[in-house]
Amino acid sequence: MALNNRQPRRLARALKTGHCKNSVKSLAAELCLDRAAVLDLLRDTPLNLVMMSAALPDEPAPTLVMLETLPIEIVPEETGNVNVTGLR
Repeated sequence: MALNNRQPRRLARALKTGHCKNSVKSLAAELCLDRAAVLDLLRDTPLNLVMMSAALPDEPAPTLVMLETLPIEIVPEETGNVNVTGLR
């Protein structure tokens, strides 16, 4: 099966990340290939795809970014004319 330039790279990335993290259906749609063809390529991977997958760098684990928040100053809102002198 002849693949164009982007298809082998995407298949190699899918091999690198593992089968549990890839949807074969969406991968087949992204590569414009039949689902059965993608399954065959992943099951019986050609040597060039294995070598390309091994050469890819590992993706770093996503880091949690904490945004710095500033404290909010709470100012009581003044209400109109309140007569507190009439209270007993």
